[in-house]
Amino acid sequence: MKKIMIVLLTIIALGSCNKNELKDCKCGVVTDDAIENGNDFTLTIKNDCSGNTKKFYVTLNTWMDYPVGGNICMDQVW
Repeated sequence: MKKIMIVLLTIIALGSCNKNELKDCKCGVVTDDAIENGNDFTLTIKNDCSGNTKKFYVTLNTWMDYPVGGNICMDQVW
């Protein structure tokens, strides 16, 4: 019985190590949007993998297409 428990716990532990591989680490959730200086459009995004947030300067079209709470992918990991 102990051997079965050890094997099951090992499988569970190893299976949980690869969570980030299932996610695209260039994607995240928009947590804030703003307009700075009247014509600089920003989106603050929380990374799906790291949980880090970063402000990105984007075009008006991108700013309009991705509201707060929406998912977006950028060209870099942050």
